[in-house]
Amino acid sequence: MGSDFTLSKTTARAFRVGARLTGTTRKVFIWRAGLAWEHVAGSKAESRVNGLSLDVPALQGNTGIAELTVSVKPTVQSNWSFEVGIKGYAGDRESASGNLMVRKAF
Repeated sequence: MGSDFTLSKTTARAFRVGARLTGTTRKVFIWRAGLAWEHVAGSKAESRVNGLSLDVPALQGNTGIAELTVSVKPTVQSNWSFEVGIKGYAGDRESASGNLMVRKAF
C-alpha cells in the first residue's frame, strides 16, 4: 500500500557574521581559524501524508560556529599537500565535522 507524500517549498531567513584568520610558517605550514555566529530568523515548511499535515520542526535560533584547518607541504617546491580540518556547531544546531585531504597539483 502506497502513501501520498507532499512537500511544499521550504523557506528560511538567516544571516551569518564571522571572521577567519590565516597564517603561514615557512610557506610549508598554513593554518586557518575562524569563528562565526549565525541567526535563523524564521522558516516555513509544510508537509502532508495522505492529506494530513505533519509537524515540521522550527528552523530558528542562534548557532556558534568554530573552525580550524591545517595544511602542510613536505617542501616549498612539492606538488603534494596534506590538509586536516574540523568544524563545530553549538547552540540550536549541535554537530561537528572533519575532513582530511591529500592533494597533488599537476
